[in-house]
Amino acid sequence: MDPLAIGRGYSLVPAGEVAAKPFRLLRDVMEKRQRVGLGKVALRGCETLAMIRPLGDRGMCLHELRWEHQIRRLAGVLPRRQPTLDGEELAAAEEPMDTYGPPPEDLHDPFRKQLEELAAAKLAPREPRFAHGDEAPAIGPVVDVMAALRESVRRARLARGEAPEDEPLLHRAKRHNR
Repeated sequence: MDPLAIGRGYSLVPAGEVAAKPFRLLRDVMEKRQRVGLGKVALRGCETLAMIRPLGDRGMCLHELRWEHQIRRLAGVLPRRQPTLDGEELAAAEEPMDTYGPPPEDLHDPFRKQLEELAAAKLAPREPRFAHGDEAPAIGPVVDVMAALRESVRRARLARGEAPEDEPLLHRAKRHNR
């Protein structure tokens, strides 16, 4: 299966005790035979292809699949002539791949860790503690949306050569609807 065809995934679990046995039977046979299920499903009002596969030791996952026309192909994007490479160039390019980059176990989501620490500190209540070198997630400035909207309308009127009115927009709208 081309990974480009795989879309969103949804966890599948049995619907109650009655469905637990057939669910497990299907899941275990799919796992043992290393198979997936393919079919069509209706999601968000559209019929689409789907794949069901075993997930973990007890569940399954349903993946939306993209139709062929939904996958952008590389035809017309790649250069017409492919460059030729010799063995030395390939060996030189392979060497950094073996030595650079963090090991997979070092990869983590720093935002989630910081968010969990902020939540724990809020519940404690205490000041959040971040690992050395980490900072609290930046919180942007608070914006008064109505003031920004009024200023935007005022600038648009000035740009059109109209005199800006001090009357609030809501009052003018009610007056015109009478």
